[in-house]
Amino acid sequence: MIERITMDLFGNILGKSETAAPYIQKAEALFEKGKVEDAVRQCRRAADIEPGNAEAWYLIGSGERYLRNTAQALEAFSKVTELSPTDPAAWIAMAGLYARCGKFTEAVASLDRLPASDIKRRDVLLWKAEWLEALGRYEDGEQVLADILSETPEDGAIIEWRIKLLMRLGKYAEAITAIGAALSIGYKPAVMHATKGQALEGIGDMKGALAAYREALALNAEDPGTWYARARIEESNGDYAAAAASYAEVMRGVTDESAAGVARYHCLFMAGQYDEAYNGFEKIVTKNPEFYPAWYLLGVTAERLGRVKRAAECFDHLLKHDSTNANGWYRRGLAMMSLGRYKEALESFRRMQHPDGTKKVAWVTSDGEMSLFGRSFDQSGTTKEPIEIDAKNIVLIGLQVRSLAGVGQYEDALKMISRLPPEEKKTTRMQLISAEAEAALGNYGAALQHLEAIRSDPEAFSQSQRLFAEILMKNRRYEEAAEIFGQILSDDPEDIRALRRRAEAQIALGSYTAAAEDLKALINLSPTDWQAIMLRAELLSLTGDARGALTLLESLPEQLRKTPSVGMIRASALEAVGKMDEAILELKHVLDVDPEHAGAVLQTATLAYRMGDLGYAGSLLSRLKEISVEGGGIALMHAEILSAEGEYEKAVDAFTESLSFNPENPSALIGRADAFRRAGHSEPALADLNAALSIDPKSLHLHALSGSILMQRSRYAEAAEAFRRSESDLSLSLAAESLIRSGRYQEALSHFESYLSSHPDDPTALYLSGMAAEHIGKYQVAIAHYHKISDAIPDAEYRLGSLLNATSEYGEAESILETFCENHPEDIGGWYTRASAYEHLGRDQQAGDAYQEAMNLGAESPALLIAMESILSRLGRLDDAAEICQSIARQHPNIPMINRRLGELMTQLGRSGEAADAYRKALVETPDDAILLMEATDAFMKIDAPKEAITHLKHASEVHPDDPHIWRAMGDALTADSEYAHAVRAYDRAIATGNAPAEVYRGRARALMLSGKWSEACNALSEYLQ
Repeated sequence: MIERITMDLFGNILGKSETAAPYIQKAEALFEKGKVEDAVRQCRRAADIEPGNAEAWYLIGSGERYLRNTAQALEAFSKVTELSPTDPAAWIAMAGLYARCGKFTEAVASLDRLPASDIKRRDVLLWKAEWLEALGRYEDGEQVLADILSETPEDGAIIEWRIKLLMRLGKYAEAITAIGAALSIGYKPAVMHATKGQALEGIGDMKGALAAYREALALNAEDPGTWYARARIEESNGDYAAAAASYAEVMRGVTDESAAGVARYHCLFMAGQYDEAYNGFEKIVTKNPEFYPAWYLLGVTAERLGRVKRAAECFDHLLKHDSTNANGWYRRGLAMMSLGRYKEALESFRRMQHPDGTKKVAWVTSDGEMSLFGRSFDQSGTTKEPIEIDAKNIVLIGLQVRSLAGVGQYEDALKMISRLPPEEKKTTRMQLISAEAEAALGNYGAALQHLEAIRSDPEAFSQSQRLFAEILMKNRRYEEAAEIFGQILSDDPEDIRALRRRAEAQIALGSYTAAAEDLKALINLSPTDWQAIMLRAELLSLTGDARGALTLLESLPEQLRKTPSVGMIRASALEAVGKMDEAILELKHVLDVDPEHAGAVLQTATLAYRMGDLGYAGSLLSRLKEISVEGGGIALMHAEILSAEGEYEKAVDAFTESLSFNPENPSALIGRADAFRRAGHSEPALADLNAALSIDPKSLHLHALSGSILMQRSRYAEAAEAFRRSESDLSLSLAAESLIRSGRYQEALSHFESYLSSHPDDPTALYLSGMAAEHIGKYQVAIAHYHKISDAIPDAEYRLGSLLNATSEYGEAESILETFCENHPEDIGGWYTRASAYEHLGRDQQAGDAYQEAMNLGAESPALLIAMESILSRLGRLDDAAEICQSIARQHPNIPMINRRLGELMTQLGRSGEAADAYRKALVETPDDAILLMEATDAFMKIDAPKEAITHLKHASEVHPDDPHIWRAMGDALTADSEYAHAVRAYDRAIATGNAPAEVYRGRARALMLSGKWSEACNALSEYLQ
């Protein structure tokens, strides 16, 4: 130490000073030996000596960075940039450190400080693009990638990255152009076609999007996401059978198939394949009993198949989960009515008015809306206030009226009818119920007036051969369809549409030769129908005419001949004619365009093996087993790859790892939301989408994604709002669909009208718009919409017939329903509604036949038997009517009106003993019904049982003390039992009411005469004569 002080002293005396160089040299040696901490200390001593030494500060920064001391490293590099502002290494080092900390704004700013000679370096541009994307500055990031591509325009990975950013910016047209560039160099054709479909959807070209998705799936059929996108468009086009098939592919590729399953079976329902839809929904609720939308759809499908008991069980299960579901109560009420359980039906309709115990309820429905909910007769426009359903809903009032009539509460039924507007009182159904009630109450004149008012003339209606054939096709009855198309072609051999459809039917039947002939005729009529040419060439190859197939393919445009699908057909034909070398060459061209085309690899390997090139065949077979995974260890890229491969749970973990570096990375949030959604985790998916929107509110397409998830979770009001915020044309239709499912029908109809102004032929929008109009009472609007699509959607045809019947257009309704029942003979609802139309037309015999068809199909409803009894009575077949009543009474003993009706029929048949037995049972159920007591008394008197009559009449006189008819009947019964004094007192009570009929005075005179009071009897007779 003394020596060192001495040397420093002499050094100062001599004017010498210490320099940094020796310490920097020592530091460099220590760095080489891996002694980083010691090296940093040496550098700091050098910096103490020479604070302006940029080299020392740079080495300090490098060492601190190695030691993970980020703050100290940043401080050192910052010192370097102050001392040497043009040093690119320091700015790049600082940018990397900022990125490591998740401070991407500072990282980008550091890169922007680079000299002009370095700022355009490829590695610098790549870092900058990556960090701009992490910041959600997609537009800036896309511009950087465009700069890179200006130097390397065929870099597929960069093109794909730029496409992703363009899609997030909503610049779909530019994205489509970039996708074209990627496809031109053969880069990931399956992925590019799928992305092109999404972009085409973004600009509203749904037809082009569907074609792109089909092309993508032709290249890679294992992508459930693309199948799902394709299914959505097919469903929106009304091609429900195709959509169902696509959803089936989605189900094969996902872990939780509930949502895709519901969508598939809903499409099957819409295609009229009710049995398959029913079985599918049963599988879903068995596997996932907590998936309540499937319970609702199962119930509706069970109704359509006439399995009313199962439908009631489904709605009961749904209501146990959510007792405030107004539509669930509504559907349960309908099911209970069909089962003849009117008391439970009435309770359901009352619970529908106040499901949660309040006085008002929002106008809501449950998932999978397929049924009439109701309409308001004094509600116009839209309202945010809840609606008092019991006061304003015509359909609900009508259902309550029918339920009240079903349990014999006729006075209450008439009071309920009186609340309807005059035009509703005049409807056929209300007139019939009014007539029934008035007759039950003894008001026969009023009942006749109602019956006289029910008159209508039938109108003829028929469907064309083409329409019938199209319906057969949709129901997969290909043989019959082909026959009818043949009849059309016999009249017009040049009908292109009929030729194409018959060919498609024959292909479905496996009649390839006949189909090829039809396609040949079609090509002669339309030589540029490339799809027909390709299909016929494939059929020729399959049926042994490979040379004809090759000749036909030569007529295709050159660009089309280069596509993989045509290449595969041509390779098969070349192989069939023995041109193996040319076949292999064709297959190599296919693989140049699509290296991952498994079919081409397999076929090439097979040909190579047959030609003895075993090495080449082996290498090709190895390629089939390979899994290509691109990218390094970056968590975000890894996550996107996992998601693309369908490994959604693993993708979620990888995205979460990426977010641990930067919790506000929009790319990672959006990616994780998509993985959550595909894995069936809706709530976390919504949370991530909301987080991404909070970072970048301009990403409007994320609202549409949120809306789709909310729709799947039955949160329709929120879904509608989300779709509105996305501000796209397609989302307008989706918002309307959400509104209709949330019960906001007026708003839904307004949205659909806006959407249909630019998409007038969208079958799904027309169907749902019709439903919305139906719910708010705009029946003519609904009928107009259903007319347009009745040939495409079976349920629309059924609804059309039902609405025409409900609006008193019975002739047209019967004609529509006749066609529907011919095409769907298993539909119980169709037969039942058709029977109702026949009744209104006064064609009782045909109405009875229709009801019989419904019962033959297994309908469980006693309501059908009751209707049959009514028809038999009107036809004068009282014995048969009585037999049906006895059957109902045995099978459904809890229907009060049946025993009463049986008593009336037995009385008319003169079978007084059986009539009395029926009235006894009816009195047990409704002992206070005055009219029933009078009818029962008459029956008891006819079998000489006055004491039994007197017992019931005494109870009735206590309940109805002011009813002169009861006192008169009691006087008659007491007279018959020789109780003359008591009889006179009963007659006096009748006279005291002030409204006694003349028969009371006559009966009183007779009782006085029989008791020996002649003088009083004479006075009583005088009063009677007066």
